[in-house]
Amino acid sequence: MEKIRINQFRDELRIVSKLLEMNDEFEKLNMIISALQATHSPEVLSTPSGKALSAGVPYDMDRVELFTIL
Repeated sequence: MEKIRINQFRDELRIVSKLLEMNDEFEKLNMIISALQATHSPEVLSTPSGKALSAGVPYDMDRVELFTIL
């Protein structure tokens, strides 16, 4: 359900980006969304949580910090 909503949002952004002549910006956002959905290379992602989401791996920053302390 969430993927359907984000894809609908992306479709709306595609239209708006053309009207505003912001195609480059849309393409960047499109690549990020695609990477988060694991349909594009995760190399465009910069955060550990984004990379984990793309890989289908659970990620909890609070737990990472706790384990780092140990």
